[in-house]
Amino acid sequence: MSDRVLVTGATGFIGSHLVKALLEKGDQVACLVRPTSDTSSLPVENLDLRIGDVTDPASLEAAVLEVDVVYHLAGMLVGRSLADLNTVNETGTRNVARACAALQTPPVLIMLSSLEAAGPDADGEVRTEADPSAPVSNYGRSKLAGELAVNEFADVVPITIVRASAVFGERDPQTLALFNAFRIGGLGIHPLPRAHSIKVSVIHSSDLAAHLRLAASNGERLQLNSGAPGEGLYYAAYEETLSLAELIGMAAEALGEERVWIIDVPIAFAWIVGGASETWARLRGRSPGIINLDKVRSAAAGSFTCSSEKSRQQLGFVPARSLPERIGQTVASYQAKGLL
Repeated sequence: MSDRVLVTGATGFIGSHLVKALLEKGDQVACLVRPTSDTSSLPVENLDLRIGDVTDPASLEAAVLEVDVVYHLAGMLVGRSLADLNTVNETGTRNVARACAALQTPPVLIMLSSLEAAGPDADGEVRTEADPSAPVSNYGRSKLAGELAVNEFADVVPITIVRASAVFGERDPQTLALFNAFRIGGLGIHPLPRAHSIKVSVIHSSDLAAHLRLAASNGERLQLNSGAPGEGLYYAAYEETLSLAELIGMAAEALGEERVWIIDVPIAFAWIVGGASETWARLRGRSPGIINLDKVRSAAAGSFTCSSEKSRQQLGFVPARSLPERIGQTVASYQAKGLL
């Protein structure tokens, strides 16, 4: 059965993959876009583009009309401060939920959050939905604030939160940067902070899109003040957890690199690089880039892993392809464009 859906953040990396998946399933797809949004990654001829912005509540009133599901993906990854991040990730998310709540028949609201809202592993154990949250980065704090914001409307709007693990895939500059991993002159040398000791959970953008659709169709919903830990919340991840060194190794194998040296560098080096990058960005009046102090805070905190068991059991989530296959697919797409 097809749905009428609205996607916020549709022009972003994950959003473009979700839009593609929804169209392939036969859904009628509307996208919230700003007047200045770059829609070149979207098949606009098959979409209903609705002009608006999550930070402009008035623009959302018409945007959420006549849809069955709202996939709220719009978010700010990097900001100059927690207040900057909260403008979009907390207040913008509340605006979307409030617009849904104002309708006589509110749509299902699927909020895309992040494992960073939970924080690093607790006592060396992978996180489950029932574990208390303890974010360490400003980004993670802002995403948790967004989760709390939508919870204010759980008595009116059917809401499910999906916390994505580290997302990789085609068209993502962060994935490309990681796969390049500061490669030195084609020598196969990859210096990375704590490359062998930090473990991560990951998911490909196409499999995340499938997870989001499952959450919309048969996911558990938030219940206001129910007190049940993790209710209405799912983690999206592969079963495997792996180190950054193992992840780079898979990418190197897909690239056909025979000799790869993955070197652990002290976390102090990452603080220096992150601080220098952020200072340079501020001097130019810009937001920090991919390498910034907030990212270093996360790296310094340890491993970020989560369990996919609840998603498998309740949603029937099974990735369409294996992790090595998805890494190979992603590498091939960058090679085809001459980027790797």
